[in-house]
Amino acid sequence: NRLGSTYEGLMRLDKRDYPELAIREALLNALVHRDYSVLTSTMIRLYSDRMEIISYGGLAPGIEYPDLQFGISVCRNPSLANVFYRLGLIEAYGTGLDKIRLEYKNENCAPTIETSKNVFKITLPNRNFPNSTMLNTPSKDFKNSDSETLQSPVTIPRSDSELILEFINSHGSISRRETEEILQKSRATCSNILNQMIETGLLEKVGGGRNTRYVAK
Repeated sequence: NRLGSTYEGLMRLDKRDYPELAIREALLNALVHRDYSVLTSTMIRLYSDRMEIISYGGLAPGIEYPDLQFGISVCRNPSLANVFYRLGLIEAYGTGLDKIRLEYKNENCAPTIETSKNVFKITLPNRNFPNSTMLNTPSKDFKNSDSETLQSPVTIPRSDSELILEFINSHGSISRRETEEILQKSRATCSNILNQMIETGLLEKVGGGRNTRYVAK
């Protein structure tokens, strides 16, 4: 959960990629409300622009997605939830999703929920990801895809920075020349992109001259 910085006038504003409270509540939701009758893993997928937390077990019987907006909570594992409550990890039942929503209240992106009969997925967007297009329209509430099978997300062209980060994840670092090859852009343009990613805290420059490389920060 890296720290990103922006500037408003002379003031520097630091902000984590993901609100820590939102991560906490999403993880607690995945642990407490999942279906443990099937031996499968709870998955956490971390991308450059988002974090996905996927747990087995859709909405509990007798509850539908709109009910979540009113704070209704049907607990699948009441004994487990009681343990978490007594440990002080859960303050009140049915408040976790609302806390996640409020953490993104003043952002230009919003978390999403996708459900199926057997799967519950929460996606938290990276607040510091440059030119994030994960959500086409900002929202104060969760967006929902409630169907028998998870709907495939809309295909969105990958940004230059995402392509660079993917290359670094596979190769450990990247050079300016390699950046030109994968982006198919001019030397000057690629240099500007790399410098902007350094300024936003995504990359770090190592070495010098012809041996200059860029690594994820």
